[in-house]
Amino acid sequence: AARPLGGGHAFELAAKAGVGADGVFELPLDARLAAANETGGVGANVRRPAAFAALADRIVEEVYNAMHARKDRLVDVRYDASANVVRVRRFLDGAADEFPLSVEALRKARGRAAPADATPTRVALVGNRSVVFDWSDRVRDDVFSVDELLEMCAKGSGAAG
Repeated sequence: AARPLGGGHAFELAAKAGVGADGVFELPLDARLAAANETGGVGANVRRPAAFAALADRIVEEVYNAMHARKDRLVDVRYDASANVVRVRRFLDGAADEFPLSVEALRKARGRAAPADATPTRVALVGNRSVVFDWSDRVRDDVFSVDELLEMCAKGSGAAG
């Protein structure tokens, strides 16, 4: 059987965890990639098949969607490009409240000068306590606490949307 990411120990680990062999799967992609992974040679010299890139993109999309659909989350934060607002959702007692936060307010809160047209390119919730933003002006890893974002919303920094 092809092992796209190397021989690994999936079956051994599954057995230790009490998971049957039917709980382990393999993806037959490219033997060269598997061999390079086994020898630590995965890098620029290994041409990754388009199917591998497409599969990776699909996995990231599915994980992202699953995480945002979870019902046990305390908060969710997303950038809505169509309205140019960050939507902060808080879940309490089976209900959800949504607060729009203007991108302009976030730019001002960054603590450094930012172009007027800078927009979030990535919004990542870290646990239920922090949110990391990357921006179109190439500023990376701007961190806000969830409490800070909710406070900004409460103070009226939000924008209708």
